[in-house]
Amino acid sequence: MPMNQSIRCLTILVIDESLVIDLVNKSLTYFGHSVVAFNNINNALNAFKANPLIFDVVIVDQKYSEIVKSLFYPNDDLDARILLKNIFGVIHETPFLIWGDTIDSTELIFSQETAIYLLNKNYNALKTIGNWLNIIAQENHSISAVDKENEGEVYQLIYASKAIEDLSENDLISILTGARQSNQSTHITGTLIYHRGFFLQIIEGDKASITALFYSQIANDRRHYNVTIFHEGYALKREFPNWQMGFYGTSGNESYSLLGLTDFKKHPAGQFFRRYLTQIQKHFLHFELDDFDYLPCLILITDKNGIILKVNSELLILIGKERDDVEGKSINELFPPAGRIFLQTYVWTMLCHQGNVNEIHLKLTGQHNTRIPVILNCKRGVFEGVESYFWVFVVSVERDKFEVEILESQRRTESLLKTIFHISPNGYLLIDDNQRILFANDMIAQLIECSLEDLYFLSSGDEFWKHLACYSQKDLSIPQKIGETRYFELLKPRLIKLVCSMQSIVLSNGKVLGNLFYFNDITKEEESNRIKAEFLTHASHELRTPLASIHGYSELLEHGMISIESQPSVVHIIYEQSTWLIAMVDELLDLHRIETRSGHGFEKNNYFFNELIHETLAEFSVPKERQAVILSTFQDLTGIELYVDKIKFKQVIHAIIDNAYKYSPNGGNVSLYTRINTASNALEIEITDEGLGVAESDIPLIFERFFRVDKSGNIPGIGLGLTIAKEIMFFLNGEIDFNSIPNQGSRVVVRFYL
Repeated sequence: MPMNQSIRCLTILVIDESLVIDLVNKSLTYFGHSVVAFNNINNALNAFKANPLIFDVVIVDQKYSEIVKSLFYPNDDLDARILLKNIFGVIHETPFLIWGDTIDSTELIFSQETAIYLLNKNYNALKTIGNWLNIIAQENHSISAVDKENEGEVYQLIYASKAIEDLSENDLISILTGARQSNQSTHITGTLIYHRGFFLQIIEGDKASITALFYSQIANDRRHYNVTIFHEGYALKREFPNWQMGFYGTSGNESYSLLGLTDFKKHPAGQFFRRYLTQIQKHFLHFELDDFDYLPCLILITDKNGIILKVNSELLILIGKERDDVEGKSINELFPPAGRIFLQTYVWTMLCHQGNVNEIHLKLTGQHNTRIPVILNCKRGVFEGVESYFWVFVVSVERDKFEVEILESQRRTESLLKTIFHISPNGYLLIDDNQRILFANDMIAQLIECSLEDLYFLSSGDEFWKHLACYSQKDLSIPQKIGETRYFELLKPRLIKLVCSMQSIVLSNGKVLGNLFYFNDITKEEESNRIKAEFLTHASHELRTPLASIHGYSELLEHGMISIESQPSVVHIIYEQSTWLIAMVDELLDLHRIETRSGHGFEKNNYFFNELIHETLAEFSVPKERQAVILSTFQDLTGIELYVDKIKFKQVIHAIIDNAYKYSPNGGNVSLYTRINTASNALEIEITDEGLGVAESDIPLIFERFFRVDKSGNIPGIGLGLTIAKEIMFFLNGEIDFNSIPNQGSRVVVRFYL
């Protein structure tokens, strides 16, 4: 089956603070990339120098550029960012991004002076970086920055794929045989692994042989599909000098009687792929790498009778035994006699009663009958569907180090929480009983237009409320009780509506730290409610008028109260009113469809503009006793094409022309001009009328839904025509401009960018 478009994994070097690294790692891993992160510039440089060719992108916090300058180039006048990139000059063509709090741009920009991408570290930064990395992955066919093979390097390609459902054992043998034949006829080596319907393969050799084999044979093999490339490029060494075939599996229904079974954990490819693939790729591939065996602590699992079901390598190394000597045996055999007695009389008793034990000091039997002091924690659970017990041991001599690591982890967690609070769109303000500001996030500082540093220097929380009151439209009412809610309307830094509530922060010792004020921006929700209210008001009024007319005349006809001579005119009125009613409902439904589907229902194609505009005007029904639209063009537009949805294009033009006729009830020309605007590289359609015009104060509202220039109700409509037209133009990569002079007419310019 032909290969789908390749999904490429970038290897990214990140240098940032500890509190950000975890967040960056998880975010970029979500986008399918592999992250190598450091919070120490020297460690990062050492890792980079050891193997510079594996990194496809470098991302650095801006403060490290100043650190590098102070450490290595204190007297150099060059820009610190340029100095930082010079250190990574080995991969000068690799995208290089610096982000930080003092960088102005909230959108990723490229600096020509420094040849570096720059980005402000705001709450949208990680999403911006993720999208940027995906563009880089799509633009570069080869992830490696190396354009030619250097001495000692080998070309590598790593891919995964899904086997077809009816793949047989004979198919697997054929694939294995073909791979070995390729190995014999070329200098290609590598490994091929199959498990639970998935293939994972790395091939190494010269570039010509690798690309020929993969793109002409492997990618087009109909026995697999969804072929996904994780890496393609030069490596510094050959990982698999001899061809290794690994068909493995610890569960499932595959038969391996003819296929040389191997354990993936012991297979040479196992450790390689464990280092190379990110966690998200492991889950995508369905390759069940046994993480239990690689846990850094000492752990085993027993059944309810104490028989060991599973033990990890760390514990086996500590006690100096082989797996077969431990698994299937009683846990008692791991302890000296005194420990066995304590295990039976106390530990198992506690496990049976409460399901867990914590902080039990025991000794394991090590090599040559040595005694190893450990701290035991055990908990009841389920393993492979059976009630089991999970035993975790910590060597006592490492306890101090373990506690230090826990404290460090707590500090990282605290820092991460602070980061999350700072990038939150909502506001958090913590004030103690003495009215001191203990914590505030970025949104709080923005509310009173100052920096976080200046905010903390305020003399008290009361001073903050005074600043906020200066921007309030009404008297500021501050929450005084727990759970109390207050509504604020502020004029600065923009028109904003907030809900403020208060909760007490109580520490584990029962002491009240202070009151946390939570600010939620409800501006959008209020605007949404306003639009709904306007919709009900306008729609009910506009729909009621034709319905009342139809109902009234129908009732007169039913009771024979209209003469035969007058019946045709009454029927015509009913027809016109029902037609108008249908048009209004269609407009409402059309606006809803456009907004909810976000342009996904548009069917765009290339159309010759001259044919399209003539067809559009021919289909428009000119009102009775009015002249047709006057079409003029100032340039030869023959051969000009527009990439649009034809039906939506006509709908926009018809809506604007219809308005031009409706709002010039006293007559006058309706004209349409077409031209190419070379300055903006756009095709423009200008529609003018000689009608009532629009007051200058109403022009900003002209595209608002349900806005009507005519307040008398004499001109039919519900105020959605231009709203729909603007929504459509957004999805057609265009825009609409509106200008008008009262009592002289209006001019609408529809612009399509070429």
